[in-house]
Amino acid sequence: MKTDEPGKKHPSGHHSELEYSVKSVLLIQCVATLFCLLLVAGLALLSGDGLAALPAKIKAVVYGAVLAIVGTLLSARSVRRSTELKPEQQAVGQNPVSLVPIFSGMLNKLVIVGGGLAFGLIVLGFSPIYVVASYLVVQISGASQLLLFNQQQ
Repeated sequence: MKTDEPGKKHPSGHHSELEYSVKSVLLIQCVATLFCLLLVAGLALLSGDGLAALPAKIKAVVYGAVLAIVGTLLSARSVRRSTELKPEQQAVGQNPVSLVPIFSGMLNKLVIVGGGLAFGLIVLGFSPIYVVASYLVVQISGASQLLLFNQQQ
């Protein structure tokens, strides 16, 4: 059901399919973050390393997950910007998708997320395995949610 027209709402109460899918992806990513935190805490308790290293591991997991969520927000922003209709486009009925905001959003995401990973690993000294693994788990969980959402339609 297309609901990007002004005044119409998605059956879930959201204003557009984009808004609905972004919120569902962010919810799944938060659940994946909690899963990663529980997994790291459980492994720390079972491994016998002691709880001294647990705070650093948790910070690294949260950092990687936050980078993935920021990447999702940046992607949603660029898609939202690319589908905004200017008044002259509305009058002539032109295709509402512009690729410039999508490419500039991809560049922003590359700089912010890539720079964030480098900053966390080099400057903050987080453990690379925890940062990258949590980033990947959270990012892949969001992508799988989008794939499932598109298959249901």
